[in-house]
Amino acid sequence: MEAQQLGPYVLGKRLGRGGMGAVYEAKHQKTGEYVAVKVLASHLADDLGLKERFEAEIQTLKPLRCPGIVQLIAYGEDEGQPYFAMELVEGQSLERLIRGGRTFSAEEVIGFSIEIARSLKVAHDHGIIHRDLKPANLLIPDDADGAHAGVKLADFGIAKLFGAASQTAHGSIVGTAEYMAPEQAAGKPLDARADLYTLGLVMFTMIAGKPPFRGSQLTEIITKQLRETPPRVSSFHHNIPKELDTLIDEL
Repeated sequence: MEAQQLGPYVLGKRLGRGGMGAVYEAKHQKTGEYVAVKVLASHLADDLGLKERFEAEIQTLKPLRCPGIVQLIAYGEDEGQPYFAMELVEGQSLERLIRGGRTFSAEEVIGFSIEIARSLKVAHDHGIIHRDLKPANLLIPDDADGAHAGVKLADFGIAKLFGAASQTAHGSIVGTAEYMAPEQAAGKPLDARADLYTLGLVMFTMIAGKPPFRGSQLTEIITKQLRETPPRVSSFHHNIPKELDTLIDEL
């Protein structure tokens, strides 16, 4: 079967799939450069709302020139099929490492978090809130060196400009339930503090191996985010430095 091509890119193996489409490893036909290509599902290409959201992600990524953010390389449309090409990160997501039982030292948690915070600052300086910071959207390159991992922040699919009109209904909830600030869980307007709160949840998960709030149903998790105070991470891991425990609690 002939490989699918979008613009100058020949698609290879699928790297991931979501509700709007999929991400593929791809190769530029002329230069031989390997990239990750995100494609809007063909059956959704005529949905103007979803197409606008897909195009909004491209516009969000354009100004974010930062080593810690997966870089936009090119974008286009091929026979009505929107796509964009991004930097290909050879590695694993933080989520996969955690699920595989990987443990992290205090030094690694701090080092990773500094890198993530720097990337968030670049986004925030451009007026962009990520809104879906979680281990699955943090990519760790295979050549990571301890605490200096070169963490890459990915997936700005539901990112939003401060104060911009929302593409979702007022009061609706977007994001991942386990990794939400209370105001996000309540469907309220957000600012940069929501991303920082979620960074604290990611740090908690790196140490405890699980987020502070879990449940079998979405509504159960959302209720906990709204009504309960997250536990101290030291209650799960007694040997972490007091300063790190306090920092995570204050985020």
